[in-house]
Amino acid sequence: MKSNTIIHLLWAALLLLSACATTTPMPVQIITEGFAIYLPAQKFTATEILNAPLDSLQLENKPVLSLDDIAAYSQETHTIALTPSGYEKIKQFKVPTSGIPFVVCVAHQPIYVDAFWASYSSQSFNGAVIDTLLVERDHSVRIQLGYPESPERFVGGDRRADPRIIQALQQAGKLKNALPTTQTETPPPTLLIPTATDALNATTNTSWKTYVFKQKVTVDYPSGWSVVPLTDDSVDFRSPDRHSYVRLELYSRPLKDSALANPHSWENNQGGYKIHWEKPIAMDSAEGFEFIWGVRHNDQWDDLPFLMAVYYSQRDELDVRLTTSVDAQGARMMQTLGFEQAIAARFSIFEQMVSSVRINHSTTNPPSSPKRIAFPPGGTSATLQGSLAPNGMDNYILRALAGQTMTVNVLTSKVPLLLQITGVDGNPLKTFGAGSSNWSGILPTTQDYVIGIIAENASAATYALQITIPPLATPTPGNSPPKRIAFPPGGTSATLEGNLVPNGIDSFILRALAGQTMTVNAFSKQANLLLEISGADGNPLKTFGAGSSNWSGVLPRTEDYVIKIATENSGAAIYTLLVTIPPIAPSTDSQPKRIQFAQGATSAT
Repeated sequence: MKSNTIIHLLWAALLLLSACATTTPMPVQIITEGFAIYLPAQKFTATEILNAPLDSLQLENKPVLSLDDIAAYSQETHTIALTPSGYEKIKQFKVPTSGIPFVVCVAHQPIYVDAFWASYSSQSFNGAVIDTLLVERDHSVRIQLGYPESPERFVGGDRRADPRIIQALQQAGKLKNALPTTQTETPPPTLLIPTATDALNATTNTSWKTYVFKQKVTVDYPSGWSVVPLTDDSVDFRSPDRHSYVRLELYSRPLKDSALANPHSWENNQGGYKIHWEKPIAMDSAEGFEFIWGVRHNDQWDDLPFLMAVYYSQRDELDVRLTTSVDAQGARMMQTLGFEQAIAARFSIFEQMVSSVRINHSTTNPPSSPKRIAFPPGGTSATLQGSLAPNGMDNYILRALAGQTMTVNVLTSKVPLLLQITGVDGNPLKTFGAGSSNWSGILPTTQDYVIGIIAENASAATYALQITIPPLATPTPGNSPPKRIAFPPGGTSATLEGNLVPNGIDSFILRALAGQTMTVNAFSKQANLLLEISGADGNPLKTFGAGSSNWSGVLPRTEDYVIKIATENSGAAIYTLLVTIPPIAPSTDSQPKRIQFAQGATSAT
């Protein structure tokens, strides 16, 4: 009887709990971090991470981009407008030609993988990418499908409009052009170059502009397309929808290396790329080939190919290349119509651009001799007025000290201008290809610096050049003599705490042997730190101008080394310095064996 009562009580309790579960709503999960982009903690290549399970990914401690770095996110185009902090982060990214993988997350949960890429890369990629070079144009980046961008080249599902991402961006007030959250499909992109039915209109009804390189090469391009300089010697022309592009590249090619301008010399490559169709092309001072470049087996493309054209001018010792991607429809047309008819029908804009290339001797003005800039007595800045002739370039030169901060601005009201800054030692601080008409940074070396100015479209222009170089900070008590670092007995590292005063530089010194590997890291929660390392002989291993608060390398000689620490904004900061120098690995060679001659002998075997 007692056991039955217990059973009835347990049953009643279960019913009560069940009723509570059905009438009380579950707590809503609060997303604290929201949308963010992380680098993976594991070492993946961009290609490898595409095949990695999302639940196996480990993330770095801090995101590359967080909601604080995002001003707005367009659901329609997947363009991220950046705040000043986000712009600085992307601008400082050094992206190799093979890309840098990253992970898009919501509340620290991976949603999909992506890769930072740069437009100067000649490697294609089948995942989603962010082209970091485009940030200079309007302080925004876009998550695009594939590189070069092509939905047909892209592999995998499009997760950019995942409902979790959309919800997180909406909650943060960052989402623009919002679509209903149930709509996850994006409209199909505009096809690369005109279709077969409107190819004629593309060339007859399209208005054209002429782009002029300072190397005197000109090319016509559709007036509605944007011009994106990549380096001094390469530029992308992009359609308004940013889905189509033609890249033009220049290579100085001496006659002895002219065979490298012949695409047939490229075919001995590990990727299996070959020429699958070609025709000769020529202009007044150069000749070459237009051709299809790709990998093909059993009449099927392993990957979508490229349409290319290469000119070589013996007179100018110049290699001129144009490249665009072939999309899936273009590849199918080649299969059914043949290469030549498909190219003529679908790639008429590319064909027109190839035929418009010219290498001109008479239209380009040589760069002017550098004009020496002198600040007024006691002054820290100068403003100069100048005018550019069509296709012209103005050069200025001035001397400055290592560690000084130089700020350069070129102002004009009509024509976009480009700026280049180079030390006389040949090391560039900023190139024309990076875009922009302003720059600011810490100078790495005491020397002359040359400032070059050109117009973006090689037209005439008037401008004002403003240069500011404040003097180096006056030594303060914080700029104390170097403190000697001593490792504990048997130790291989030392950790030191320090306190930088405004405009201060702290110095440390330690002795190490040639061949040892020294690793130096400086940390601070108050400010970004800069690090300088040099030998007692004055040879620098790392300068403040190189940025960064860490360094690792093999020491070139046995001597004292000086480590200097400063803040990026010359403010005060509390910091921690960690220096590690493992001992040199012992030789793996066996111990020497002593040779003994027999008594009275003069030799031994």
